[in-house]
Amino acid sequence: MKWMKWFAGAGVVAMLMIAGCGDKNPASSTTEPIVLEGDFTIRSQEDLDGLVAMEGSSVSITGDLKVEESPLVTLADLEHLTSIGGNLWISNNAALTSLAGLENITSIGGDLWIVGNAALTSLAGLENITSIGGSLWISGNAALTNSLAEAFADRLAEGGFTGEVSIAAGFTPRPIPDATTPEQLMDNLARALRDRDIDLYETLIDEDFWFTETDCAGELLFANGREEELEVMGGSRDGSTQGIFDSFRIFEYDFTLIKRSTELGPEFPEAFPGDPDGHPDEDWEVFRGRVSMLLMLTADDGFRVEQDMNFKLREVTAEGGGGEAGLWKIVRWDDPLSGGCDTTGKILTETYSWGLIKALMR
Repeated sequence: MKWMKWFAGAGVVAMLMIAGCGDKNPASSTTEPIVLEGDFTIRSQEDLDGLVAMEGSSVSITGDLKVEESPLVTLADLEHLTSIGGNLWISNNAALTSLAGLENITSIGGDLWIVGNAALTSLAGLENITSIGGSLWISGNAALTNSLAEAFADRLAEGGFTGEVSIAAGFTPRPIPDATTPEQLMDNLARALRDRDIDLYETLIDEDFWFTETDCAGELLFANGREEELEVMGGSRDGSTQGIFDSFRIFEYDFTLIKRSTELGPEFPEAFPGDPDGHPDEDWEVFRGRVSMLLMLTADDGFRVEQDMNFKLREVTAEGGGGEAGLWKIVRWDDPLSGGCDTTGKILTETYSWGLIKALMR
């Protein structure tokens, strides 16, 4: 699945938090429409209580509403909410089984994101939404079928919605085939990144692995050996620091092959003892392609990567592979920036390089 929209801006939007507001009903109960200015985040029942004691009224929010990482089972208490001027972000609520309570919402000015709610089985509660100003993203809700998400998107389209749609509603773990071919290795890499699976990722990285990023002139900017790579991606072994997989809620990855080739061993002798690019006794398979990534910290804060990259793969031999003989591993991951530069050496992209993101996390 490819993402459909990039949310610009490196800073996290300031939120007007509901918890700790003092008066449980800041607007007081009234039959008059209530307009709540700013952004609201719900992470607990206490946060939710700050919005619910408005019986007999309709409530609209001018900014974003985020329901995230909460213990809530239902959103029934939001039954008076009728519109959201910004984004509606419902994410990573492990116990949330239903969206009932949102039936009176008719419009969302920004994006609708329903992501990572493992117990959610239905989209009932969204049936009266007729207008979404941004995009629709439904992803990683393990108990929700794609057919339900697609039916919801189709209904919006019938009503005139023309925004961009990205759906991967359910997630059913499937067996992971061993990387007995270069093609299977590349498939497993995509799965490890998309699922943020450090255990699978580790099985794909060769003992002599190096990641390198070079600038427009070919000068080395960043390099990771195997252990550094695994720590950057998965965090420290003792759990004291987080890695990229733990830090980002969304990790989208897409690889489009440009060229496949073979580096024949005799053509790559060691230029010096221990030369990491010399492999005179074995052939390496090379996959060159366009890598697109989207890494999101929140609904509106994250990074995009668009680069040509080279993956060099080797087959583990019986002599040095132990029980892994016959499996393919990534021995080099080269991230040359030269393909995104003009003749003056200026980088022609507003996105972040993959090496820079790794350097920030190290």
